[in-house]
Amino acid sequence: MNIVNRTLTLNPLTGNGTYECIAGCKVELNMGDVAQFALPNFRGYTLTCYLEGVDVPPNPHDHLHTFVPEKNWRNVGDLIDMDHVFRAELSRQVLNEDAGSNDEIRAVFVLTNNSTGEPVTKRSVTRYLQG
Repeated sequence: MNIVNRTLTLNPLTGNGTYECIAGCKVELNMGDVAQFALPNFRGYTLTCYLEGVDVPPNPHDHLHTFVPEKNWRNVGDLIDMDHVFRAELSRQVLNEDAGSNDEIRAVFVLTNNSTGEPVTKRSVTRYLQG
């Protein structure tokens, strides 16, 4: 299983100090992943996404926002070749991860096999907001 075509767009909305945050990706499954859908006790996959502020090591990355709802699949047709998009309108205060300087933000996608608990984590490119 893999997460590809990862994107993050931060569009400022005029007049109210908020941003439309759009994170998107596609999920790729290999033949073994697809075959699991035929198993009677297979619990499917869950895709989650959150925004993190990117900081210089050794500082931890700030967890800024978790998109809801998460996406759950028990049918392979709902998962493959689909764009999976998360949207939220967030204030500048939420996205302000570096006071007084540029804010570096990226989307983190986590795809989990609900039967095995195996996760795959992939990040989008970093986007910058001016401080």
